[in-house]
Amino acid sequence: MNLSETISATLLQELKDGVYPVGSHFPSEYMLASRFNVNKHTTNKAVGILVTKGLLQRLERGGGTKVISDQIFPRKTFAFLCKKLTPYAIRLFQGAQSMALRSGCVIFPIPGFQENANHYLELLNPQVVQGILSTQTGIIKSPYDINIVYLDYNFPFCTQNCSFVNSDFLESGKKMMEEILLRNHREIIIFNTERFAYFKTSTTHPRINGFCEVMQKYGIEDIQKRSYLCIPHKIEAIQRTLIDILKRYPKTTVIATDSDETAELLWEAARLEKIFLGDKIAITGFGHVSHLPIASVEQYPETMGEVGVQLLLKQLQNDKSSYIPVHEKIKSKIVNLEYLPILPK
Repeated sequence: MNLSETISATLLQELKDGVYPVGSHFPSEYMLASRFNVNKHTTNKAVGILVTKGLLQRLERGGGTKVISDQIFPRKTFAFLCKKLTPYAIRLFQGAQSMALRSGCVIFPIPGFQENANHYLELLNPQVVQGILSTQTGIIKSPYDINIVYLDYNFPFCTQNCSFVNSDFLESGKKMMEEILLRNHREIIIFNTERFAYFKTSTTHPRINGFCEVMQKYGIEDIQKRSYLCIPHKIEAIQRTLIDILKRYPKTTVIATDSDETAELLWEAARLEKIFLGDKIAITGFGHVSHLPIASVEQYPETMGEVGVQLLLKQLQNDKSSYIPVHEKIKSKIVNLEYLPILPK
């Protein structure tokens, strides 16, 4: 660190300590030269560093220098990685952005990350970002060992030092199915498009496992046969599956899905087949981002984003060698139950 940088660091600390209030005039470069016993050229450079950091503003000739901030902004910069900016991902980002700004930091989104993952991970070096929030991407590894927090994900069998923030998928699935069964529905179909390995031996999303546990408790038979897995975004395949469901189970009163996105795909497939869901067959979702008349699970993604940024900031305060993985679970809530009718016993 040269002399100008040393002086700048001293002045920066004094700004943080409130020696020079925001809005006040900063000491002139002549005064600083006298104080530090250096020439004006050195103090000019020192002040210039603080101007570049957004703390000081040089006024017009003869106006001196004004204090415009006592904190460096941004303190830290984070990246938000996602496959695409779905309505749910946008809510995650909004929560993360809110907390980042309140903490004097910034965060920027990188949608389409998986299309060129290695390239982006190489670009995201510690000079560019100091932490990463990730959703929809699976487990990733920064070549620079940058801290990563995964949102709306949980990989209990992951061997990396990973932190996760999500809702309790299993309990949320149980809550939704309890509501369905308490309303006397027994002709139930489970429909999912998000195959998700919760455990190494599992082939279904934990939300679906939650559905199944409660159905077993209530003595529902043929649960496996009533469970359908379809390729996401393949509307033709979903149309064929829906026709098969209604042919095999014509008395169906509710179709429980693993996400609002899946519910919307199912609704569109029904529309194309001129089947009017919602009249005789209720649909349930997860995420509370759809405008459809469906019961859903509010998972509070904004809170997940906020907690994700808090974890990154906390991790940056600690030594890498003392890193302890964290798993935060956000409470969920069943919403829009008016769209889940109560059937006669």
